[in-house]
Amino acid sequence: MIKDSKCVFIGGIHGIGKSSLCTQFANKRGVGHHVASELIKRFRNADSSLHKEVKDVSKNQDALLSAIATVVKEEQYLLDGHFSIRVAGAGISLVPTATFESLDPIAIIVVTGDPERASERIKQRDGKIIEASVLREMQRLEVTHGTQVAESLGIPLRVLSDPTDSEFQCIVDPFFLP
Repeated sequence: MIKDSKCVFIGGIHGIGKSSLCTQFANKRGVGHHVASELIKRFRNADSSLHKEVKDVSKNQDALLSAIATVVKEEQYLLDGHFSIRVAGAGISLVPTATFESLDPIAIIVVTGDPERASERIKQRDGKIIEASVLREMQRLEVTHGTQVAESLGIPLRVLSDPTDSEFQCIVDPFFLP
C-alpha cells in the first residue's frame, strides 16, 4: 500500500465520461480526484506526441505510484484511470495487477458506455481519432481485467453502464467517510 488512505479506482475507456463523473462527485462530496495520466505526466516528461498511448508500461506505472506517494495529500480520493492501455507500436496491454496491489484501492468502479460515442467525444475534445473498434476491445478488457483485479484484491467491484451523476454518486458515496 502506498499510504494510509481510501482510494476508489474508477476505470473505463478514454472518452467514456469518468473524469466528468469524478469531478462532479469530488466537488459535491469534498474528496480528492486525480487522473492517473495527469499524475504520470506531472512526474515524468511523457511524450506528448503520443495520443492516449504509452511507450513503456512499466515506467508509466512506476511514475504513477511515485506521483501518488508524493503528490496526493487527501485521505479519501477517486483515482480515474485504466485497466488497459494502448502501447505505441504494440497494441493494447493490461496494467499489471501489481500496480493495483500497490495502489491498494478499497473498491473498483468500471464505467462503460457506447464506444462510438466515446470515439466522437475524443475527436471533438482532442482532435484525435481512436476507432470505436479499438475502444470496444479496450472496454471489454477494462471490465474483464477490472473484475480479475478486484477478485485478486478481495475488494468490491461495480460496473456502471452510462451512469448519471446521481447514479454514480449513489454507488461511490458509501465507500467514503462522512
